[in-house]
Amino acid sequence: MRRLVRQLFMLCSALSLLLCMAVCVLWVRSYRMSEQMNWRNAGGWRSIRSASGNMEIALLLADWSDSPHEFRGPRYERDIVNPPFNYLMTMGGNWDDVNSDWEWRGFAWHQKRNRRRDTLHAEGYVPFWSVAAAAALLPLGWTTLRLRSSVRRRRLMEPGLCPACGYDLRATPERCPECGLLTQLRPAP
Repeated sequence: MRRLVRQLFMLCSALSLLLCMAVCVLWVRSYRMSEQMNWRNAGGWRSIRSASGNMEIALLLADWSDSPHEFRGPRYERDIVNPPFNYLMTMGGNWDDVNSDWEWRGFAWHQKRNRRRDTLHAEGYVPFWSVAAAAALLPLGWTTLRLRSSVRRRRLMEPGLCPACGYDLRATPERCPECGLLTQLRPAP
């Protein structure tokens, strides 16, 4: 079971490292062009866009089931470089729209909700560095565990220490008093 968990952790770490590298590539590209994936279906519109060092996520949750001609699968588009922008400020609204905004150190969330019409326009953006850092956590954890295990193995191989638990054997060189391991074979009587 431990082996399966270790292999699963290693697989997740490798996938996380690939994700981290992909995010870093998109981060660099976001200063040269804006790339966007968007799609529409009966539940509304969704979009993911790179915007000058940020990843922007936007969505419209609404009932579009009466407009099937508007539906389309994911579509990739390129554009000139644009910084993150709260487009909800430019939208007109209804008297019963409820707006909420939150911004902090490059992170942001803006939304416009209308309960009567059952719609939600929302937009959020996060700096690419934070996404890359989050994706790098698992590979860093794996590397740390591997280094600790390597250092521990090397330390246990030092002369005078028990190879099983690392206890100092200078006083009792034949048997480890901590774990009971026979460290030297005694000659037969």
